[in-house]
Amino acid sequence: MLFEVAHDIQGRVTQFALNRVIDPVSDSTSNVGIVIPQAFIDGAKARSSAPLNAGKPDHYFTYYIFDAARPADVTIDKL
Repeated sequence: MLFEVAHDIQGRVTQFALNRVIDPVSDSTSNVGIVIPQAFIDGAKARSSAPLNAGKPDHYFTYYIFDAARPADVTIDKL
């Protein structure tokens, strides 16, 4: 899952959106048509918010690996 994230000068997330769902094994950046549970999106937002530092606004993309067998787990680091 690719997420678009922006935060303000205080480090507060001002934008967090699911940008695209891809299959990293396929070498394609085409969107894969699966529904991502809200619990996963909420967990990804919380995890993305944790390391933010105040002082400089920023805008970037980040990713989390989704496993349908663990639909709320955003801590998966490897395929």
